[in-house]
Amino acid sequence: VPDLQLQRIELIPGGVLQDGSVTGRTVRLVYTDAAGHRLVLVQQRSVEGAHGDRQVAPVLRVDPDGSRSYSWRDDEGFLLSLEGEVSGDSLRALAERVE
Repeated sequence: VPDLQLQRIELIPGGVLQDGSVTGRTVRLVYTDAAGHRLVLVQQRSVEGAHGDRQVAPVLRVDPDGSRSYSWRDDEGFLLSLEGEVSGDSLRALAERVE
């Protein structure tokens, strides 16, 4: 994500996505922004082709603790989620800049 400081990259074993499809490994990129907020970009790819090609509408979720996540599926079939204690508008704007 441009303009954010990358702190670390983590590889996590695969799992099951919300739509029930199985993933290969999950990549977590941990960033901080200029104000010191921690942001995490999670990238998963479905290993089931039909599920991976299906479009998923972007979703903004707010947890009771105040953290927010913005999830979407990109054109290549990756399910991405950007999480952090920043506004939903900030998450959406950052998500549009994910390369």
